[in-house]
Amino acid sequence: MELHFIANKVTDVKVQRACFLSWIGTETFELLQKLCDNDIGEKSLEDLVSKLNDHFVAKQHVLAARFKFYSIRMKSGQIHEKWVAEQRGAAKECAFICTKQGCNESFVDSHIRDMVIMHTPYDKVRSSALKKQNPTLDEVMQIAAL
Repeated sequence: MELHFIANKVTDVKVQRACFLSWIGTETFELLQKLCDNDIGEKSLEDLVSKLNDHFVAKQHVLAARFKFYSIRMKSGQIHEKWVAEQRGAAKECAFICTKQGCNESFVDSHIRDMVIMHTPYDKVRSSALKKQNPTLDEVMQIAAL
């Protein structure tokens, strides 16, 4: 949405809000009305997006998302790059981030790296990756590409 506004030079906040409300569809619009106690009125675009984000994030089940992530296996005929892309998509819901105060470090790449090493169907990829002390995901993907 923000990229659309930038690409089309839509800077007027009222127009941005109207576009957003017209794009979200009937079901999401009705949900948004309920979240705003049927008073969307003059709420800003930021407030409306925040209401939806809060609603959907609250329903996020991190453990279920991680179960799904850890269950992803490389499919027959699938290349490592596509498998990693699938894992990266699933990892978005897993909250693989540092929880210490002031730390926002992401651990997505290290989890994906571990999944590739542990579950690749190619023993040569696994053994080559395990020979390295602490390979990055990029290094493991380079090994897989050989």
